[in-house]
Amino acid sequence: MRKALTMFGAIAALAIGFLSTPPAAHAAFPAYGNPIDHPGPNGNVRCQAYENAAQTYPGDRIPNTTNKTHYFYCGSVKGWNMAHNEVTQLSSYTRNLLKAKLGVNAPTGVTYYVFKNYDEAKAWILAEKGFNIPIEARNSTRGFSFDDENFSIIYEKWYPTDTATTPIDLSDSDFRGTINHESGHQLDYRYDLQLSTGQFFKTLVNQDKAVYNAKAFCFIWASKCSGGLPVSPYDNATLYPVATRNYKVLTETYPADYFNPVTARQWREYWAEQYADTENPGTDTGIDSHFAQLLCSRRWAGWVRDHGVTTPPTTGWATGCSKPSDPIPTLPPQ
Repeated sequence: MRKALTMFGAIAALAIGFLSTPPAAHAAFPAYGNPIDHPGPNGNVRCQAYENAAQTYPGDRIPNTTNKTHYFYCGSVKGWNMAHNEVTQLSSYTRNLLKAKLGVNAPTGVTYYVFKNYDEAKAWILAEKGFNIPIEARNSTRGFSFDDENFSIIYEKWYPTDTATTPIDLSDSDFRGTINHESGHQLDYRYDLQLSTGQFFKTLVNQDKAVYNAKAFCFIWASKCSGGLPVSPYDNATLYPVATRNYKVLTETYPADYFNPVTARQWREYWAEQYADTENPGTDTGIDSHFAQLLCSRRWAGWVRDHGVTTPPTTGWATGCSKPSDPIPTLPPQ
């Protein structure tokens, strides 16, 4: 899930993208099969399967065969090619793992669906798959992934707050970043969430906190300083102990799912966004400026992107970071 960064108005302003001009005319859709229509909130919602002659995931159906694609375009704003192209630019390790059918009884690879908005996605998915998308996939959310359903949904328009009644356009960068973020979730799901909840990653998060807290407060939080010193209440050592102040402000500035998650979610959003930002782009320049300084988990996310979930070397870590002694995640038995 990609939650919006809407805790403060300034954060929301960074997260929200507006299209200043109408989108360019879309290229002819390299579709196959009949479109699949289901009633939606404002007429039929149409999804069309995609294939390409190069058989590149996710539009990897071999033309003129009974194979199935992993990409459906059901939108009307961005065009079919933007989302597909972003997935094709994921690291080869990630693409190969997400398209694989793991195990005899396992589902096929991860399928991507692009919808205009949550309402149309909810109507179509319920009619086609009998799956009711939860409300948490609407509120302040740009995309959603389902581990047990093996697909990801990306919205072209989103509801920036829980009380918003009209969806607004995602910027192209935020749209692409959301695809990278949801792909990070799907990679995690392939490892039964051990990329985000395993002890290896938890150790790196604890290292991140120590490294982040050791930085000068006004270097990280210049907007909360004046004359090179923290302003009230950040200068209050009782409310904001210097040793933990930087990270405490981080947890107050961004949604809890990222930096102060409840036990049930663990560090899923932390992993997914750190991974997304190493793929470039991430989902939001504001939050990603902080992920770029969480150097220990960033080293691991970049290693996974380039080398897969393999044992990283002991060298190449930033000051304060080191390869955890914990075992790395492994794929579950097939």
